[in-house]
Amino acid sequence: MDLKKLSQRDEFWEYIKFTYPPGYDFKWVEGKENVWVPSENGSYEHATVKRRDPRNCTVEIQESGLDKVVPAVDCMNMNNKTFDGRDDCSDLPFLSVASVMHNLRIRYQSHVIYTYSGLFLVAINPYQRFPIYTDDVCNFYNGKRKDKVPPHVFASAEYAYRALRLNN
Repeated sequence: MDLKKLSQRDEFWEYIKFTYPPGYDFKWVEGKENVWVPSENGSYEHATVKRRDPRNCTVEIQESGLDKVVPAVDCMNMNNKTFDGRDDCSDLPFLSVASVMHNLRIRYQSHVIYTYSGLFLVAINPYQRFPIYTDDVCNFYNGKRKDKVPPHVFASAEYAYRALRLNN
């Protein structure tokens, strides 16, 4: 089965290949240093750096417009929109907990539950059934290299099978 044929099957493809989630709005601020900073609820929020010294950063939280002082180690560089939704988190130029969590979050919001992180496959349980475990989807991954298809448990299984066959 080729990629075009599968892409015409919306019921499968929307759960395998990343597209921006409905209503997603990336708020990159041009000409400023965009960063992730810890939020009150334990996640990370988008901010721009106003002042930086060796110990602390003064940032403006983009959602609220409020200024906040955070330790410099908690001020993590943000990747621009071209890196959103990457199949492999290790492709992110600024690899931080916040950047990885952001990538996983927007992929999950798009119903794409599989993401690579280097050699590992990250799966986020959607707590509902997705039509991505059918024979058609399995056949799509059969015989294909892991880096040439979207992340999926079938791609990891195919990779492991090929490695076993090559080593014997």
